[in-house]
Amino acid sequence: FEQPLATPVAPFGLGGEDGGSLGLALEKVCQVSAAKYHSCALTASGQLYTWGFGRGGRLGHEAFHVHSGMQAVLEPRLVRSLEKVRVVSVSAAKHHTVCLSNSGDVWSWGNIKEGRLGYSGVDTQPSPRKVGSIMAKVVCITAANKHTAVVTAGGDLLTWGSNSKGQLGYGSTEAGYNGTPRIVEAMKSGSVQMASASKNHTVVLLRSGEVWTFGHKVITPAKVAFGGRHGVEFHNDHSAIFRPEIVEVAA
Repeated sequence: FEQPLATPVAPFGLGGEDGGSLGLALEKVCQVSAAKYHSCALTASGQLYTWGFGRGGRLGHEAFHVHSGMQAVLEPRLVRSLEKVRVVSVSAAKHHTVCLSNSGDVWSWGNIKEGRLGYSGVDTQPSPRKVGSIMAKVVCITAANKHTAVVTAGGDLLTWGSNSKGQLGYGSTEAGYNGTPRIVEAMKSGSVQMASASKNHTVVLLRSGEVWTFGHKVITPAKVAFGGRHGVEFHNDHSAIFRPEIVEVAA
């Protein structure tokens, strides 16, 4: 959806280190995403704004007083390091943030523990960094507390981060986490349309309209049944197959 902001966006820092603003310019917001400690807003022009409590780097602002948690960002602030990148999607999680560019590249930042950012490094990543190990163009992103999932243009599902509850879909929890994007082999190649991640599980929508889930100790992806026990409803002594058309999933 697109919704003009009621008041001008006034991100800090655009006018200098003491905190300038955009003046009277109105920004049309096309997507929002929020997590426990922060919020994100994406404009129609592809600019990303974040605000909230930035400890651990989840806001993507390089200023030490922000990513150290010394000072919260109370108004939307432009993520400067992505200023020349046209962002088309953003997903906020408890300790990290993920965004997608119009070229299909994935960027992540925040707390790097348990591999949730998709690359190795120190404890925190205060500014957006491209997840360089993903070779395919990505069309869908989703982030949860400790894991991340993306869908490629070719219909493959890749996940990384914590796997303590089987939320990565690998069919095993022997490895407590995976720090590098990996294809979920249980999802047939080319079949995935979108995914949505939650704290301990992941929901996947296939191009066929089927919905699959895994996580919360159910480590092997399983198909979700709709329309009752057998998927059949009876009306006036006639049976009718109930097949709802699923167009979106959320977790």
